Amino acid sequence: MNLRPKIIALIAAVFVLLGAAQYLIQDRILLPSFAELEQQSASNEMARAIHAVDRELDLLTMVAEDWGDWAETYAFMANHDLHLIEESIPTSEIVTYDVDAVAFVDLSGRFLWSRALAPGPGDPTDIDVIRAGALPESSVWRDALRSGTKVRGLIPTNRGLMLVVGNPVLDGHAHGPSRGMVVLGRLLTPAKIATIGEQAQTALTVYAIRAPGESATELVPAAATRVGDENLLTRDQVTEVYRVVNDVAGQPLVTLRVAIPRVITARGRQVIAYADATLGLAATATVLLLIVTLHQSVLKPIARLTRHAVEIGRGLDTGARLDLRRSDELGQLAAEIDRMVGNLAEARRQLIDQSFLAGVAENARAVLHNIGNAMTPLCVKAAVLRDALRGAPATEITVALDELERAGSDMIRIASLERYVHLASRELAAAVTAARAEIERIAEQSQAIRSLLGEQTRNLRAGALLETCTLAELLAQSTALVPPALRRLLSVEIDPAAVDPGPLHVARTIMQQVIQNIVINAAEAVRDAGREHGVLRVSWERIEAGGERLRLKFTDDGVGIAPGNLGRIFQNGFSTKLEHGNSGLGLHWCGNALHALGGRIHAESAGPGQGASFHVEVPLATADAGDGHRAG
Repeated sequence: MNLRPKIIALIAAVFVLLGAAQYLIQDRILLPSFAELEQQSASNEMARAIHAVDRELDLLTMVAEDWGDWAETYAFMANHDLHLIEESIPTSEIVTYDVDAVAFVDLSGRFLWSRALAPGPGDPTDIDVIRAGALPESSVWRDALRSGTKVRGLIPTNRGLMLVVGNPVLDGHAHGPSRGMVVLGRLLTPAKIATIGEQAQTALTVYAIRAPGESATELVPAAATRVGDENLLTRDQVTEVYRVVNDVAGQPLVTLRVAIPRVITARGRQVIAYADATLGLAATATVLLLIVTLHQSVLKPIARLTRHAVEIGRGLDTGARLDLRRSDELGQLAAEIDRMVGNLAEARRQLIDQSFLAGVAENARAVLHNIGNAMTPLCVKAAVLRDALRGAPATEITVALDELERAGSDMIRIASLERYVHLASRELAAAVTAARAEIERIAEQSQAIRSLLGEQTRNLRAGALLETCTLAELLAQSTALVPPALRRLLSVEIDPAAVDPGPLHVARTIMQQVIQNIVINAAEAVRDAGREHGVLRVSWERIEAGGERLRLKFTDDGVGIAPGNLGRIFQNGFSTKLEHGNSGLGLHWCGNALHALGGRIHAESAGPGQGASFHVEVPLATADAGDGHRAG
């Protein structure tokens, strides 16, 4: 995908994310906050409705206090003079105070005088609480009567809900003892409820218990959410608040409902819709402006830079120049590209002149060094074989056979010559058998040299050859290539804590040469330390660092490495053993070979006489790896 659609997609994605973020903010913060405001408003209206009901009770309480703390009623409670109380509290006065029921109660709870009036005209009516002729057996009324305290609240009647208050009857100077209680009641008719709603400036609905055993809490919708003493229910058009009100005995009696239209949310949605439309138009205009600006100022120049770089990469024309006349960063980049292309053209000419000879020389030194390491034990074995064959009694057997032919009938001489030929043949057979073993070892050495040469030949046209082998085989094959004189100076020991890594898929020949060089260097380090024998300890581990890798550690107890030489031992031509004929190419070749495989090598040493450690790290290919070539 080109840069232009990527940038357009990125800008579009940014605006989509911003839109999603805005939607989430609206849906999770703004709209819920509007709903919360509506719920708070509904709760406030419910509080005003409760306050309006309490105000009705307060007004009724004031009348009860006035009639209860009056000398005439105090006297009536003592002498039971009905004429006195009827003159003192005529029906017209009861209607004036909007009282629907009144009763004077003695200390036993019996009504001494009572009236029940219909709301409005004040005609006598039937109200069951008055018709009962006595207070209910509720402990609330009886306790208040005995203690001379006030009582107020709601009670159910056959005519609907009633606000009732009870006040002790005192002597007119707020002194007792109390001679009973005056009870006043006011029916909550639909008209009265509407008046209370108007006073609270809200739409108030009262749900009362309509059947025995019914609970006021059951009148609250199940979908409502409990918040404190209230239940909130948000519908599409209104927000409802429900509150259960107890009777004078503290039992749930009625459920009040306040509903307010969801005007705030509706207005909020309108504002959000306007904001969304404005943001959408602004986003569209911004995207178009950004695309046009980016195309002219960035994408078009970058496309030109890209085409120029592709042409240079293909080697079409290194003499072409961009000559992009701009004063910004793209102009500076174009100028730098032009300058680098000029330098590249010059370097390319020089490289073509020098690369061939330099490459041949470098490769030849590395190959000759490795072949020299392999040829040394081969020459030694050939010399041993030559000396063994020189000492074989082949000539003596030929002479003895000639003598046998001339012995004639001399049986004693014939027996002696046959005995000699027999013994000499046995000695010759032993020499031939030993020579055969040496020839096998020479063949192995020759095969190693042949593999090395074949690897170098394949490197000219392909990557490293991957082979499957075990680490034990790799160490044994590498050690076998070390000259016997050096091998006798060193014992190779495997760390017993190292776990067998199993089959490895590596460039076996290259790793073999690397390990051979390390073993040779360790043996030479032991020799240079003036010791007759040393130890090379080998440990390893599998690691995960950018893919599975094998890390090998070779630790010797030789002469060690001076701190100043640690950073130079892998340089081309550097060696501390030049007097022994060392060319300084072995470790340099190891570093290059491992680097080509994607690995690395480094050395550590505590200093002269402290030995040295070589760390080799190489990537491990899978059995079906596609990189390089793989041998089964």
